[in-house]
Amino acid sequence: MNDLQPSPPDWSPEEIRFLSDIGAIDHPGQIEDVELIKRRWVYRTLREVFRTPNGFILKRYANAPGRNDMRRVWQREDGALRELEGLPVPNTSGFIQFRNHWGKQSILYARSMVPGSPITDINQPLLEKIGHLLASFHQRGIITQDASPDNFLLEENTDQTLWFIDFGRARHYRSANALYWTSIGKEFALLQYHFGLSSAQMTSLLAAYWQKSPHSRLGQTFILWRFHRLQRRYVRRAHTRLLSMTDVTKP
Repeated sequence: MNDLQPSPPDWSPEEIRFLSDIGAIDHPGQIEDVELIKRRWVYRTLREVFRTPNGFILKRYANAPGRNDMRRVWQREDGALRELEGLPVPNTSGFIQFRNHWGKQSILYARSMVPGSPITDINQPLLEKIGHLLASFHQRGIITQDASPDNFLLEENTDQTLWFIDFGRARHYRSANALYWTSIGKEFALLQYHFGLSSAQMTSLLAAYWQKSPHSRLGQTFILWRFHRLQRRYVRRAHTRLLSMTDVTKP
């Protein structure tokens, strides 16, 4: 944290009451056992992630005086998880808004913590799972806009259930239209870029996706057009990044 930034706020009575009501803590004194996972400033908004002893993930957005991060990511995540209830995603417990000790708005959002380990190896069954999971989201109008490896967890059970855990960037489309289809195309281009998938692997993933989420011919055209257009851009970006990491010296 930058020395010019104010100190993080303590837990407020409103937050402790909310966490007790949803079962994230058993009693007010247990707030001391809540573990900080991540903390960063975005402009003059402090964004923090915590884990509670009772298996909840908390996300706090505390505005300090000055320019604030105006993205309402807690609303996106809460809304997306409500739409996706019953699928392998966290359960949302909602959020509260209150005035912090700086006299500005703070939001505390809570969801369940899900089991599983990060993806370490890409194989054919996993590609199919990813395609099927994204298809189930898209059928309900939810585009994650953040399909990176960090957001997938593989549960160590008999079925090897694949979970998706972060919907802070998600968009909800209520009808199939050009914007919805092009957003899906972008989702797949970003996924290939972040996972580093080959063309053959991407073809397998898309084949599994089409099986579970049939789109009209017009829809598929939009999806693939946007995918291939962005795919070329991300390939150039990866190439530029590789060159920038290479120390080229002349004798």
